[in-house]
Amino acid sequence: MKKMLPLLLLVMLLVTLSAAQGELPVNSLTASFLDTESEEISREDLLQERYFRMVDEKDGREIMVTGRRICVGDEYITTDNILYRVVSVRGYEARARRLREVGAVYEEQEGVLAFVRQFFSGRAQPAAAGKKGGDGKGKARQKAPEENLKSRSAPKGLIGVYHTHNAESYVPTDGTDSINGKGGIHKVGDSFVAALQEKEVKVLHNETLHLPHDRGAYRRSRVTAEKLLETGPDVIFDVHRDAGPPSSYAVQIGDEWLTQVQLVVGRQNPNMQTVRQFALDLKNAADKIHPKLVKGIFMARGNY
Repeated sequence: MKKMLPLLLLVMLLVTLSAAQGELPVNSLTASFLDTESEEISREDLLQERYFRMVDEKDGREIMVTGRRICVGDEYITTDNILYRVVSVRGYEARARRLREVGAVYEEQEGVLAFVRQFFSGRAQPAAAGKKGGDGKGKARQKAPEENLKSRSAPKGLIGVYHTHNAESYVPTDGTDSINGKGGIHKVGDSFVAALQEKEVKVLHNETLHLPHDRGAYRRSRVTAEKLLETGPDVIFDVHRDAGPPSSYAVQIGDEWLTQVQLVVGRQNPNMQTVRQFALDLKNAADKIHPKLVKGIFMARGNY
């Protein structure tokens, strides 16, 4: 049990922040863990601006546009918490069927949600040190992983940040979408770290290079993730960018134009339901504080 818990938490909390090329930096969160088949469009597609589009099968209304491949069976939860499932893909167009509304029912699950609320509101407090449970005989009772997850309502205030695809860059600011080394995505990571530190959250920013940008990058970056995990963080963020068009993420909130965040969960991840639940809790908490900031949740093919 002792060794199972950290692995469970890693799968559950390993979330990535992405940003796509374009005039605006575009943010997207992705839970990335293991090596998978190529999940991105080709460089030729990118140069030709051929993106994948998900549309409603009934009226053809656009649901989302992305630089990631969309496959039959993929699911998507929109900004308004409507769940869709992809039923067919032809070329770069994926037709999806509306299933139901989701989101509100997850308010009752306080384990992860309590953590998310504190994290988003900047009230993360260090966990109490030296507090142990016992059975009255001087021995601490070993909790099951599920009990430990439910008891994680008080964040320790420690976040890990790293970059699987170090080369990812931005044409408007870097002059290219890829740099062989520390690309523009590292600057996004720096800004993310600075924002966390302003909330007095301790951050470990690991900038180890996992080049080249290929399928093996996830396998190489897993070593980095495991090193960060040894420090006992609340969450590990893998900072990425989505190659989708900036217009698909731009949103006006009040008088200000912002870029939205998107969460991605791998459908082949053996802990998919746990990761999906965390994504729903994260979106639910964000919606209460910054409505429309989270664009949606993409349950994509892959074991992220």
